[in-house]
Amino acid sequence: MVGLCGSILANNSSGNSTDEAAKTVEGPTDPQSLASALPAVEDTSFGDLNSYKTLDESEFKKIMHPSGNLAEYPYPYVGSRVVLYGKVDELPSGYETATGGTYFDATVSWHDLGPIVSWSLNSVDVPIIGLRSDLGDVEPGSNLAIYAEVRRPFLTGSKVFDSALRKPFLVAHTVRVIR
Repeated sequence: MVGLCGSILANNSSGNSTDEAAKTVEGPTDPQSLASALPAVEDTSFGDLNSYKTLDESEFKKIMHPSGNLAEYPYPYVGSRVVLYGKVDELPSGYETATGGTYFDATVSWHDLGPIVSWSLNSVDVPIIGLRSDLGDVEPGSNLAIYAEVRRPFLTGSKVFDSALRKPFLVAHTVRVIR
């Protein structure tokens, strides 16, 4: 009897550790790693700016605040093409000379707020990932129109109230400086 209980407990604990390991292993947790693994896009339709949807406030919030648990709370926006407006907060080191995938940090909104986007309660700070040729010559403070594809949100490696924290994975195919 003792051996049977020990065997059951051992199986349960090893099953739990396997489940935990499977949950924690999920690709890169930082934008530079995501950017460096970004393949070149063969789909020329990403250049058609009419294929991108302008968001309303509700859609924007749902895309920008993904759940940490995508199995229980699905994220139906993967593959969507959206227009975001934002302001460049910071460029990573080496951005100017990058030739492949890179990113920049931006404060984005669902509509053009111009220079005051950073002060809006509805804006969100996110990394914008893309190929250097698609991201263009932006500088800190540039106000942008960003034509992005929404991919599966990435784990950040952080937790909030014991729940995994994710950020939206936004791949920009066209970025235009608008002022």
